[in-house]
Amino acid sequence: MKKAVKRMLSVAAAALLAATSAIPILSSAASDVRVSGNWSYRMEDNGTATIVDFHPIEDTATDVVVPSTLDGATVTAMEDRVFEDCVSLTSVTIPDTVVSMGDDTFQRCQSLTQVELPDSLQSLGVGTFQRCVMLKEATLPAGLTEIPAETFWGCKTLASFTIPEGITVIGDGAFNGCTRLTTVSIPDTVTTIGDSAFAYSGLTGIALPDSVTSLGDSAFRFCTDLTEASLSQNLTAVPASAFRSCYTLREITLPRTVTEIGSKAFASCFALERVIVQSNAVAVAEDAFGNAASKVEYPVMMSASRSLQKAAAQYRYVQLEADGTLWGDVTGDYTANVLDTMALAQQVSDGTAQVRFDYNGDGVLNVLDVMAHAQGMVG
Repeated sequence: MKKAVKRMLSVAAAALLAATSAIPILSSAASDVRVSGNWSYRMEDNGTATIVDFHPIEDTATDVVVPSTLDGATVTAMEDRVFEDCVSLTSVTIPDTVVSMGDDTFQRCQSLTQVELPDSLQSLGVGTFQRCVMLKEATLPAGLTEIPAETFWGCKTLASFTIPEGITVIGDGAFNGCTRLTTVSIPDTVTTIGDSAFAYSGLTGIALPDSVTSLGDSAFRFCTDLTEASLSQNLTAVPASAFRSCYTLREITLPRTVTEIGSKAFASCFALERVIVQSNAVAVAEDAFGNAASKVEYPVMMSASRSLQKAAAQYRYVQLEADGTLWGDVTGDYTANVLDTMALAQQVSDGTAQVRFDYNGDGVLNVLDVMAHAQGMVG
């Protein structure tokens, strides 16, 4: 509605402005906002221009080139919502004089397929391309250090994306709802991934570099095609709903640095078969694996935290012994199954069983340890 009203007014305004390229717009605040052609802009104290709005003479404007100067003043910034609801806009070229862009710059530009952002750009506002449902490709300049919240929220046709080196923060909901985004490359400069950053996206796999130390709630929630996930070796927590409803995720390894698994972190991961936990001091929320697959192999150290032991009891988990060897692995093939039970029975029979196979803890190696091993295999 906002843009429709402006465009109706701009047709009448165009005739009045034909004789001059810039006329001050008077307001109660007496702000120095001017109009030049299709652009409203503000003169800054340093003599540069900040674009505050775009006024297409017709609703059919498709390809737009943002000017580098307006009335002799260099354009260095664009304020909030400059192109908001320009539904016919298909491409925009921004000059290399622009260093900052405000919030929601291209929000709901439903026909926008391509934008050229200049290398001069140093900061973006929130929701830059929010709901640009036809945006197929976008490249961020190397000068940025953050992808702000909701930058590509709801960009349903964005299929792949490479995050440039130098980015340290991926903001909340930055790629939320990018349903065709199957791959994304994250550089080792990224340290923080915000809440719901990739939620409801089409990712099929994700690899977090070791530079990532913070992962937000619901970061990959409802990524229903996600089958593989590799976590940073410096991550300290898998937060609430981080991988909730990742229906096709089958296996994940949690590094030794992880000390917390949050509420519903893996809830409704119906295909999940194996979660490898490499630390014995992990605090696990009671509902961390709610509605997950019933046969989850969950390696746990013998000196595990109480909540980890409870989780192990609930889900048929395989355990790790205190020395790091797999609980129940009698044959040394890094698996624990009925073949190990049979091997232990043979070793007990011929007197060659090792002390570490005293599974019932009575200090004696006998058939009771074979029975304890068999019980451990079925949970």
